[in-house]
Amino acid sequence: MRRSLSLLVLLALAGCQTAPVGDPTELDGPMFGAKKETSFYMMPEKGDLRLRDIATVARVIRKHRTLAAAEKELLRRSAQMQFNGLIALEIQRLEPKYEPLKAAARRSLPPEQARKKVAEIERDQQREALKNIAARMGENIAVPVSSGANKSLMAFASVDEGRLEIADALYEVDVPVAKLPAKSAISGPKGEVAALLSDDVIDLPSSPGNP
Repeated sequence: MRRSLSLLVLLALAGCQTAPVGDPTELDGPMFGAKKETSFYMMPEKGDLRLRDIATVARVIRKHRTLAAAEKELLRRSAQMQFNGLIALEIQRLEPKYEPLKAAARRSLPPEQARKKVAEIERDQQREALKNIAARMGENIAVPVSSGANKSLMAFASVDEGRLEIADALYEVDVPVAKLPAKSAISGPKGEVAALLSDDVIDLPSSPGNP
């Protein structure tokens, strides 16, 4: 019991602390960035982990370059597939809530009406899944990118009704993107907090003009 209480006290202290650390140009330096206070957030006691509960573990240190239109589209498609996968998993998680409603419609209604009712219930399920993902991740999404020798690149996207829109530039962050833990939060180019889309790094082919 004493050990449990001591652990809780330490966690509470950790949840309130801030600390300036590191050199902003040193990519192998401390994970929490450099010369800037980093906030730490406590895990919720119950329920889903949400963006506000997550510590910012990487931040933009400079703009790398502007993306070509074809590169933006490649990143958008890849990121959209990952985002759609999150929604699909959430739909599956909600199935125990909605399947009894679908089953009741199939039992109690004529076939044509049942099909329409089930389709309506499925739309409600999809809307709730999207709402839950949006609540967890927010409107700003960080998309980890690898290109050539540079392993610390991040693209950023906004989310509108489940559709991702990639911003015009790639940025360098102060942590190699492959080392970022899942469910990280990234401090973006304007200081906004962006949820890491996934730990699946998108490979962007380099060209002579775009390292």
